Amino acid sequence: MEAREKIIEAAKKLIDRYGFRKFTMDEISSELGMSKRTIYMHFKNKEELVDGVIDSFVQKDLDAMDQAVSATDDPVEQLRSVFYIYDIESLKKHHVEELRTFNPEKWERLQAFTTNRREYVYRIYQRGVELGVFRKECPPVRDPRGIIPAEETSSVLYFMLSAIMDQALLTSMQKYGFDINAMLVNAFEIIVGAFLVEKD
Repeated sequence: MEAREKIIEAAKKLIDRYGFRKFTMDEISSELGMSKRTIYMHFKNKEELVDGVIDSFVQKDLDAMDQAVSATDDPVEQLRSVFYIYDIESLKKHHVEELRTFNPEKWERLQAFTTNRREYVYRIYQRGVELGVFRKECPPVRDPRGIIPAEETSSVLYFMLSAIMDQALLTSMQKYGFDINAMLVNAFEIIVGAFLVEKD
């Protein structure tokens, strides 16, 4: 492992322990047995290191999606894998909330999780429509105010899935008799089922 990556991984451990604001460069130096001078050769300050940590989380998530999608040709399985690998526990909720509250610019950087996933959903859904797996149009509704143009169908699906993923980051699951992963799995199956082409 190169020095830069070692520093990022050490920072992740300290962030897990203390959060984004409370860990120090001195602690990273101590954790690694590495001089602060060496650390500053790779990151000019703590802000730049936090950027590196966030980018690392995002890149690992993107790599996992690439691998999962490449493992199957089935659009439903591809969509399922993209949704299921959303690593909700990779950052503790209160640390994510801390970032959003006290450092909006870093929070925006973290939103690449969402941007990457949206692009995957759009591509997979379009291919699924071409293969006759997914509906070209949204599931029918009775109220004309709910009719959405066919070209926006994948956007509706993404909106539903991402709303659940985002809410999972913010909602305490303590009062429920199931965990976040169970909620995500069930939500996915219920929502995506409505967008599948009905087979005769």
